[in-house]
Amino acid sequence: MNNKNKGNRILMLLIIGGGGYIAAQLLRLQCFHIYNIINSDMSSEMVLARQLAEQGKWLLSENWYYSTELRVVNTQLISAFIFRFTDNWQLVRALTAIILYLVCGGAVAFLGKSLNWKCWVIFLCELLMLIPYSWEYLGIVQFGCFYYPHISLMFFALGVFFYSEKKKVCVLYWLLISFLMGLGGLRYLLILHIPAVCAGLSLLIKKREFYDFMIYPTRENIERLLGLNETHYAAVNISGGVMAGVGYIVMEKLLRKRFIFQSFNDLSYLNFGEKGESIFGTFGKVIMGIPEIMGFKYDVRLMSVQGLLNVFILLLVLVILICVSVQIKRVFVGKDSLDSPERNNYTSDFILLQFLFSFLLNLFIFVFAGNYTSRYWILVLIWLIPLLAVFMNGVERASNLFRLCILSIIVYALVNGTVVLNDAIKHNNSTNRYAVNRYLIDQNINVGYSTFWNANVTTEMTNGEIKILPINSESDLVIYKWLTPRDFYYDDRQIDELSFILLSRQEAEQVQDIPLYQNGQIGYMDSSFVVYTFKRDYLESQISY
Repeated sequence: MNNKNKGNRILMLLIIGGGGYIAAQLLRLQCFHIYNIINSDMSSEMVLARQLAEQGKWLLSENWYYSTELRVVNTQLISAFIFRFTDNWQLVRALTAIILYLVCGGAVAFLGKSLNWKCWVIFLCELLMLIPYSWEYLGIVQFGCFYYPHISLMFFALGVFFYSEKKKVCVLYWLLISFLMGLGGLRYLLILHIPAVCAGLSLLIKKREFYDFMIYPTRENIERLLGLNETHYAAVNISGGVMAGVGYIVMEKLLRKRFIFQSFNDLSYLNFGEKGESIFGTFGKVIMGIPEIMGFKYDVRLMSVQGLLNVFILLLVLVILICVSVQIKRVFVGKDSLDSPERNNYTSDFILLQFLFSFLLNLFIFVFAGNYTSRYWILVLIWLIPLLAVFMNGVERASNLFRLCILSIIVYALVNGTVVLNDAIKHNNSTNRYAVNRYLIDQNINVGYSTFWNANVTTEMTNGEIKILPINSESDLVIYKWLTPRDFYYDDRQIDELSFILLSRQEAEQVQDIPLYQNGQIGYMDSSFVVYTFKRDYLESQISY
């Protein structure tokens, strides 16, 4: 065995072994420590899925207050189906996550096959897709599974897009997927379709045939232009963007009449001076969200494992910035040094520009519209994985330096992912909830009230036995119409004579002088929670629906 084959074999074993370890840790978290990082936002997906199963539905529920998007192709497709066979919420969550891991892995493999990636490149992308890079990344992607449907759909869509050159039927699949994406809201347009149209047109405009057509629009030049792969891809991109736009219009004009969800139409430019923020401060906060989502942590010692990881993360961000800048320059003013087929050059250039336009467009919205939290970067930065893949796949003769770079990426990802997973398994953030949940179950009261972050999570942790409606605040007894049933559990509320309000100790300290609570009784109290019990009729007379 020569050194090249030996090195490739070691690299493949490291990828497979690392992937197996991360997968085992994720399964351990999902099966045996499922409540460690759970919250009401995550639990809302389960509550919705359970409701759909009870109604005999699969896709959408009119009896639900959605959040910032209408969940069309999302986790409920899987969870609602599993709920038809079991009432065990833990089992449903674990099986849903496992299925989504497999679906996302299939999406990566499908995209890789459409681009003729080498086997080890596909396996490396599978590994990088499976690893949680930060606590928030774990909660949003691997555990909460919010973004796995989005990532899978985007990768399947891109694979179908690249297949469309050889298989014309894939154009229809691309249009259908684009329409479904549009039904999910503006997110896909901002992350995939608008950037893809810009990337496709940019690569078409830089062709000599396009320049000749613009100067001399003769029949011969038109035929030469139409014969380009770039023209085909640009046309497919534009048609996909149109279909996504049609889906978005259908959602806004038709589905909004039947379903309740927030709209991005309400976004507006921030008045930085009015809020006391500077544009540079906001820009800095948004940019620092990139290393944060990759695992960077504040307030840690420099000479610690996390401190050293912080240094590596910042260096990695710098290297990514330099590499992307160099590649962008190559696309527009230079020549590719790799002796690769034209189609491979196009795909690498396209994915690079698609990432660039997606990054710039979302950066603009994050800064100037104020619609930002660091997790929003995930669906933008996820394009770095296929971008890395097309670059690695184009290297025919790997040097030792190249192998060292790949090894460094794998080691960083595995170490960072291991730290995040071990931390999640070791620390149970729901320990303080078990006792109060047991009290509520023992009291056999079906429905109560609490602020949002104590509502749906209690429903999931009690296996659906205790249903809680969210209120705006402990003192504002108005139902918070966000990720909760529109019928407010009406049938369940009529069963019991008693009802309750669940408060944190901090919230309870703020309500001692409010008349409502003086008419209730403290049924339970510990260091974290207080439960006030009331006659159901009285409490409902005080709650605004």
